[in-house]
Amino acid sequence: LRDIASTVGEFLNFPTPFARGQIISGIFSQNPDPKIRVYRRNPRVKIFQGMVFVVWSQNDLADTGNEHVFLMKKDAADVFFCNPIPIDSQNARWAFFPAVTANKDGLHVVWLDGRARDGIHDTWSVYYRKSMDYGSTWENEQLIAASTFESADPNSMEIEGEPVIISNELGELIITVRYKRGPNQNRRITSFRSADGGKKWVEITVKQDNLSPMQYNPIAMEGPKEASMVWIDMAQTPNKPTYYNWEVFFMRTMNSGTTWKDLNRLTNDASYSYMPTLAWGGNKLITAWANRDVAGTPWKLRVRTSTNKGLSWGSALTIPTGASSAWQPAMVWNAARSEFFIAWIDYASGIPDLRSSTCKDGQNWTLPITINSQPNNVFRYKPHVASGDGLLYLVWEELVPGSGEWVIGV
Repeated sequence: LRDIASTVGEFLNFPTPFARGQIISGIFSQNPDPKIRVYRRNPRVKIFQGMVFVVWSQNDLADTGNEHVFLMKKDAADVFFCNPIPIDSQNARWAFFPAVTANKDGLHVVWLDGRARDGIHDTWSVYYRKSMDYGSTWENEQLIAASTFESADPNSMEIEGEPVIISNELGELIITVRYKRGPNQNRRITSFRSADGGKKWVEITVKQDNLSPMQYNPIAMEGPKEASMVWIDMAQTPNKPTYYNWEVFFMRTMNSGTTWKDLNRLTNDASYSYMPTLAWGGNKLITAWANRDVAGTPWKLRVRTSTNKGLSWGSALTIPTGASSAWQPAMVWNAARSEFFIAWIDYASGIPDLRSSTCKDGQNWTLPITINSQPNNVFRYKPHVASGDGLLYLVWEELVPGSGEWVIGV
């Protein structure tokens, strides 16, 4: 199915740079193009004790249709990363949406996996893998949660969402969403907590409703037991009781994920709100998201600040991104410069490019800066940023002009 967009675009002569499929025009040709194009996607970056780790997923160049997760790492002083290290086992058919974190126990990677666990039926599962020596050797994979499909009771069907992972010196915390079919649906954000370095996991429900939570983004805060999370969910539109739209929500835990509390709805209007992100630093908690008015104006970045770790929030402000659309924000506290750093995808040049802004107080943001300038037709997408040890690293997806291949930019 994912080959359809690329193929239609080829026949009708319009570009499809964000399509992940292959052009199947070869089935109509006596001399098909044998090249399998590379699609690397969903990069995530983590900095820990002078090491930089990047994970992503990419398609199998043997044209099997499979996809796998890889890691590259380097010392902060080195110029180049190591060669890609495969993370998932070859049992996986589709392994993607990886996430990475690190702490004193080692390096931790999770991903969404589409392997046939019974050898016959595909499923969606969350898998976890740990490296105590930070990427050189790996323990066996662990199954964290699995979807449930057809059964005697059709209402028992449940789908796992993509995972994210954060950690501190007390352990790891995996967040995913479980979408369940049925009269009450019981869709919920679920956390899996490990207090023993990833050996055992305890499932805890963060939030449960009958709507559709998605785009969840957790971070660790100041104390060793503190974490918070933002996500979007369907909510009633103000003054329109029969209308629903996507709104940004927040919750926090002060005991390493044992309980989650202090639910806050951070947006409450008829506009569209997507892709929320969080950052903690300077005794402030900031959330940012992409927002578009129903009138169809360009996408803008909106922010709110909390000075009490999310218990209450200040008014929403707009980051001065300019007249073009800005979305997919990625934000972090840059301790080396005592400021918040935010990067996003911007259309000021007519194609998606990377721009950034900084702020020390959550209120006054600098004018946007283009992070790098490349030739025309270089599309950039899905930025992710990390800071630590005096370093700031940004990763993204990038389309190579002319080749049709997607690579990971750093």
